[in-house]
Amino acid sequence: MSNDPRPLVPDHDAFEDEADVAPHPEAMVSEVEFSAGEYVRFRARSRITPASLFAVGIVSVAILLALVPVLRAKRRR
Repeated sequence: MSNDPRPLVPDHDAFEDEADVAPHPEAMVSEVEFSAGEYVRFRARSRITPASLFAVGIVSVAILLALVPVLRAKRRR
């Protein structure tokens, strides 16, 4: 273990900023920061549009509908 004072993971500022990306007019943005102690820090940022929420809902329903025949087949055994 070295005595290097730099963190193992670079700070968010070391990466490209998303300022050059034009935001969607209806986008919902969420940001969470979690820290535990002096060395553990977690930051997350997400952005979602109404269209992507709709798509997530459709995919979730499709997965649940696909489980019905699988569970019925398992019950018959």
